Formats: sequence, structure tokens, C-alpha cells
Amino acid sequence: MLVPPQRNVVKTLPAIAIAMLAAACVVDGADGQPVVTLLGPGPKAAVECVSADQFMGDASKYANQVLDLHGRIAAGSVQRKKGTTDDLRFIVEYNGQRLPVHFTNIPPDNFQEEGEVVLTGNLNADGVFESDAVILGRCFDRRP
Repeated sequence: MLVPPQRNVVKTLPAIAIAMLAAACVVDGADGQPVVTLLGPGPKAAVECVSADQFMGDASKYANQVLDLHGRIAAGSVQRKKGTTDDLRFIVEYNGQRLPVHFTNIPPDNFQEEGEVVLTGNLNADGVFESDAVILGRCFDRRP
């Protein structure tokens, strides 16, 4: 004897699938291939994505803006606050320009020095980029 499917289950499964797809963010990988990273909802929405050298070239232009900062984590620069996993300080560099970062979240497992990152955040009054969201890879090119 066949049992008819539960109506609630039939309605819920497509909603779950749509939500999972909406949480996927495509990031252009270093080799030109897309890399998909799952992201949770973030409290901030970035205005634009800039590299560390662009940012340092005109930091006043980006004052008081939440943005995505692209660069590489400088070798030997990662410092974790003792006894924590979610309080890091490091340097992001790009084309010879360096910017100090204070990251206040648990980084991904494959977070590493000399790795390419995109950090969402803003510059504080001390000249440190404050971030709590990171994607490993490059900024997604939003231009047509």
C-alpha cells in the first residue's frame, strides 16, 4: 500500500535547497576557475572590493566604508591572542603595500600565511583594518 507524501515535507525540501544555493558565493580562483565557498549571513555588506595597494593608495576615499579587501597574508605576520581561536592580528599585502588587520572570528581551516584572502570590514581610527568575515581567494569580478 502506498502512503501519500506529507505535504509539509514536499513544501519544505525545495525551500531548503533554495536557501542552500543562495548561501553559495562564487569566487574567481587564482587559476581562473570558479571556487565556491559557502557563507553564512553577514552583518555587513561591502560597498566594493579593493586590493590592499588600491586601499593604501587612497585610504581617505574608503574611510567609513565597509568594503572587501583583497591581498595575501604576509609570511610570519599571523599572531593569535593567547587562549583564543577567534582573535587574530596579521598583515595583508598586495603589490608591496601592507595593511595591518585585526580579525575577530574563527578563520577557515585552510587559512594560512601567504594565502590569498578577501576580508570584509573597515578601517578603524588606529589605521587597522577590522574584519570578522573572510573568503579564501579573490574578489568576484562584478563588472560585465
